[in-house]
Amino acid sequence: MSWAQSLSDLSLYRRQVDRLAARLRGRTAFRHDPEAEEFIRLAAADAPRLARLLRDEVMAGTWQGTPTAFHDAFLAGKVRRLVKLSPFDQVVHAVLAETLAARIRPQLGSELYSYLPGRSAHGALRALGNFLRHHRASRPDPRTRAVWVFRSDIRAYTDSISLQAEGPLGRAMAAMLQNEAPWLEKTMRAALLPAGTGTSGPERGLATGSPLVPVIANFFLLPLDRCLSAQGDPSRYYGRFGDDFLYADTKQDRFLEQVARITPLLAERDLEMNPKKIRAVYFTGSGGPATPCALPGLTGSHQIDWLGYRIDFRGRLSLPPTKTQAFLRSLRQRTRSLRQSSPPALAATTVARGLRVALTPGNAAAESLTPELLHEVDDRSYLRDLDYRVALGVAQSLVRSRGAKAFRTLSYRSLRDLGLPSLVWERNRPRIKDSR
Repeated sequence: MSWAQSLSDLSLYRRQVDRLAARLRGRTAFRHDPEAEEFIRLAAADAPRLARLLRDEVMAGTWQGTPTAFHDAFLAGKVRRLVKLSPFDQVVHAVLAETLAARIRPQLGSELYSYLPGRSAHGALRALGNFLRHHRASRPDPRTRAVWVFRSDIRAYTDSISLQAEGPLGRAMAAMLQNEAPWLEKTMRAALLPAGTGTSGPERGLATGSPLVPVIANFFLLPLDRCLSAQGDPSRYYGRFGDDFLYADTKQDRFLEQVARITPLLAERDLEMNPKKIRAVYFTGSGGPATPCALPGLTGSHQIDWLGYRIDFRGRLSLPPTKTQAFLRSLRQRTRSLRQSSPPALAATTVARGLRVALTPGNAAAESLTPELLHEVDDRSYLRDLDYRVALGVAQSLVRSRGAKAFRTLSYRSLRDLGLPSLVWERNRPRIKDSR
């Protein structure tokens, strides 16, 4: 079935109309938006007809989108410029994204972990951990264990993609659409240009906020995936999540050869690596210095940070220092608040029980990092150290003393007896799975 034929499926539009209408009805922010109110009214009056009208406009090649607005939002530690699509355009973008994703899915390798059903950042980390464990198991002599690792992401990835018809993305889309109906390329160009006119708009930058962006983000770096792919080769690893990628190899010469191909390959896409995120590591159990290597900036280490986690040479996951400090700082603030709101005689019990709530996944009052610590982190030595630091912080706060001498007044064991939870115990607790 051609792409144009798949776009004729009325059920795609109906599903997106129903989904968006339900979402808009639940958001108070849209109650005074005329376009949202009109969309909700039309969907409530006759959703099948609305879906059919949008489908017919797309299939006739007359859909051009409406002029869009932009707003800034703070996401993932950055201020990002997001596009505000009309509800009618959101439906079309969602249908285009769904059909494009289905079309490119056969080209996506198993080493791509972003924006795909059943795949996640943790899947990429789990695969890396399996690679490291296999490497250690296959080399009984620790002196022969070493992995060269290269990690980076793309500078302003989706914001730097050229939208010109003759640009790399335009050429890639034209190649995909060469046997399709002529109107489809015009429709896709109208969707990719934030102005929604199909003829004007910025020369660079995908319309962040459109359902098409994750699909294009996966598609546009396929040449990088093919270049670094390690499928079927247990002596190396490759993984990508969005624009964040990591390549690991047990053979130095091949590692240098592959890394040297990355920059020119990205240049063909008019992209470049983010120099602040480039890391080249000689990865060993001891973290000793790297052997002589022609790659600038190569350092020795026994652990690497990737996708929000730290992984050691045994393949065990922990949180990086920034997250760890944020977690401990939040618990200290919570401890102080619980102590101050409790009678002195009950302060220790109140704090211990309050922190049990903070470290219970699924509880509305739990710390935001609790699910990661109890479901994703598997480095027990890290969790034991975190247990000690949490208990020490509690003891210091309750007895108003600094350092480990706080345990002389309020011991580690007594805090456990009062109900202070242990991350190691909670991590090891058998979890009953719902068999329904």
